[in-house]
Amino acid sequence: MKRLTVADVMTRAVVTVTEDAPFAEIADAMTEHRISAVPVVDGDDRLTGIVTEADLLHKQERKGEAGPRPHWPRRHARTDAKARAALPVVGDDGRPAGIVARRDLLRAFHRSDAEIRDEVVRDLAYDHDDTRPTSYPRA
Repeated sequence: MKRLTVADVMTRAVVTVTEDAPFAEIADAMTEHRISAVPVVDGDDRLTGIVTEADLLHKQERKGEAGPRPHWPRRHARTDAKARAALPVVGDDGRPAGIVARRDLLRAFHRSDAEIRDEVVRDLAYDHDDTRPTSYPRA
């Protein structure tokens, strides 16, 4: 069976926010688009991090703390593996080309029996290079 690539499952229409986006704008974008994470881009639309719902909730928890805090969201824009709600896909130019969320991965497994059958038949009928049918002896 065909091995899926990131390009096969990613969402290509990426909702982004800028590094200086206020909390409310980020929360509004997530709510409006029903997403759980949003990539953060700089002035040249290059990826600088990602903000998740968990980041926003953490920010609200800290709201009552006293003392100076670093500028946000830049401080919370993460590029580490802990930001697993969604992973941005970046093109050669450093700009977001797509995003892979958990639901994108699950959608790859949600196929009808007919789609699975067609894929199996197609894979069995073609050589490994997918260019020519293989002939099988008939019984």
